[in-house]
Amino acid sequence: MAQSILEESEYSDLEVVIISDFQRSAWSGDEGVVFPAGTTVTPVEIGDENRPNMSVASVTLRREFFSGRERIRVAARLTREAGESIEDVVVRLELDGREHQVRTVRLDPTGSAVVTFDAFTLADPFTRGTVRIDADAMPQDNAFNFVLSPGRALSILILEGQGAREDASLYLQRALEISEEAAFQVVVRRSTTVTTADLDTHALVILNDTRFPGGASGQRLREFVESGGGLLMVLGERSAWRDGLDAILPARFGAPTDHARRGPARIGFVDYSHPVFEVFSGPRGGDFSRARFFRSRPLTVAEGDRVLARFDDGSPALVEGHLGEGTVMVWASTLDGFWNDLALQPVFLPFVHRLAQHLGGHSERVPWFNAGQVLDLSDLDLVAGATPNPEELMRPDEERVALAPGGGSILLPAGDGPRYLELKEQGFYEVRPPGSDEPRPLTLAVNVDPSESDLSTMDPEELAAAVAPREQTVRVGSAAGILGEVTNVDRERRQSLWRFLLVAAFILLVTETALSNWLSRVAGAPRFEDGRGYAESVD
Repeated sequence: MAQSILEESEYSDLEVVIISDFQRSAWSGDEGVVFPAGTTVTPVEIGDENRPNMSVASVTLRREFFSGRERIRVAARLTREAGESIEDVVVRLELDGREHQVRTVRLDPTGSAVVTFDAFTLADPFTRGTVRIDADAMPQDNAFNFVLSPGRALSILILEGQGAREDASLYLQRALEISEEAAFQVVVRRSTTVTTADLDTHALVILNDTRFPGGASGQRLREFVESGGGLLMVLGERSAWRDGLDAILPARFGAPTDHARRGPARIGFVDYSHPVFEVFSGPRGGDFSRARFFRSRPLTVAEGDRVLARFDDGSPALVEGHLGEGTVMVWASTLDGFWNDLALQPVFLPFVHRLAQHLGGHSERVPWFNAGQVLDLSDLDLVAGATPNPEELMRPDEERVALAPGGGSILLPAGDGPRYLELKEQGFYEVRPPGSDEPRPLTLAVNVDPSESDLSTMDPEELAAAVAPREQTVRVGSAAGILGEVTNVDRERRQSLWRFLLVAAFILLVTETALSNWLSRVAGAPRFEDGRGYAESVD
């Protein structure tokens, strides 16, 4: 708005007064604001950067399975900005509004600490949890809310085939077993024979360096994928192509290629837009190019299928295709330490997890959201995840009411389209049918944006430079006199204005009275015309 006013102004002297706490996290630098040349930017700083503040900065939720029951271990990170001395901070874990566990931690004036609570059994859907510390001058970030529901472990069947090496699936199995965010139940079998019972209890089948099963097992596996299952074929020494696989796999593979002559191959391309790789897209997301590939199998990709990763010579490394309602992927090398050293790289564990989650149809449940977000509640994978019968929570043919933490309600009309809900308040939103009193409705946890707890400021000159036109300078003016201290003399001077107004009103009244009297006398005097003396009364 300031930019528009200045650009339309015909004055030569332009000035912008910015009254702000200049919180660095509030300025991203890409707002696209450019003031005209010669503009003076006058900052008026308010607030206190050194204001003491303690906050629950983040929460980590680790799922564990013990004796067939799911347990949750909560760890919270606390931070403290400013202060004078070390303090003992009482930290409480609340479940469904009741205090569950209490811990005490010591915090330095500018320190942080991690508090870990004992694991608890998660039995009910939409269990509300809060990690809370005592309120201070900024109480909004003294509580961190989350919602948990019992999950269903993703069952994976790894088929090695007869004659496999002892450690053929060692790295793959270990990587899946140490998962924290999504639990995997892994079964490794030295056979390619699969029964209907096997496929009914697993969401993903991995053919690890073995042949695609033939006969009835192969037909069952194909039907499993067509009905929505996932299949990953990891190519190695004992993999072999046979007729009929063109209708199942997204790529035809050939004999192994040895890269020793030109040096190890490396991953040269990754499709970061795909769900498997999007977690690696950040600047510190991980480097696949560090892995060395000594052997691989060449892939000829079928038309319409997608290459997700390529080696540095351009040949496909990972290909994805769809068969019916399911997904099939082919990996051109092994997932052990025999043909490559990918298993020794930091990206291996998250890469295997993302592969399994994507192929197994795992829905990532978001345990909390930030205030200000707008959610589409028709996306049940986002708000409900693997909750039993999620489709019953937001039936498109029924209205829903969202109860806000502050007590208000938002009507969500029935319909097949999106059902948007703006999360304006911190706390828990409950979404239920109108008039319903069900004890465990769809619940959403909302927290303040953690970046708001960072009170560090930016230099006003930095902001002025950001809004200056190219090759021009925006001057930074002085705030002196704009918000100076108001003294008693200043207040009296401002209040004495009524005296001048009263004197002016009195003078105006006297002048009006005198003028009206004079006009009356003039109007009542005799009038003579043509030398004849007669009186004419004038009304």
